[in-house]
Amino acid sequence: MEENIKRYYPLGKKTLAMLVLRRSFFVIFMLIFLFVGLFYLQYVSSEYTNLALYLFFGYFVILLFFSLISFFLGWLEYTRYEIVLGDKNLKMQRGLIAVEQVGIPYRYIQDIKIERSLIAQIIGVSDVMVTISGSEQQEIHPGEKHPSDIHKIILPALEEKIAKQIQEIILNRAQVQQFDVSGKM
Repeated sequence: MEENIKRYYPLGKKTLAMLVLRRSFFVIFMLIFLFVGLFYLQYVSSEYTNLALYLFFGYFVILLFFSLISFFLGWLEYTRYEIVLGDKNLKMQRGLIAVEQVGIPYRYIQDIKIERSLIAQIIGVSDVMVTISGSEQQEIHPGEKHPSDIHKIILPALEEKIAKQIQEIILNRAQVQQFDVSGKM
């Protein structure tokens, strides 16, 4: 039985916010379209004003419906997202309806990096890129079909503090040396 197990579940409110945001781009586009339509409402003739208001109300109800679906899917993904760092391997499970588990023995881990997009920096989350032994450079996300020669696994939308902890633990357990730009160890 493994003694030194570190379990990350749940992963925090920022992770939930980022997972919901990643599922909400269609809703954001619909919201922008709604505001543009409200601006042009002043140019609608008075005889069609009631019809335009009913259309906007219907559009708003549809927007609310898609917002709830986006939030529910992000929340569902969040509740099924777990990372476990054992003595001998990294385990991750993730999915919406069907949950897929990925396990990587530390001896196959070559490097681990933290990447942050602009939106991720604003929210305070990071993606952790785990490079493992393989022949071709490919990025995979659990839940996607992938060939047997995996090269990178992405642990998305982790709070910055958790991402740094995971990076440190994996580097220590995999006995991988990482150098910063200044050449220090």
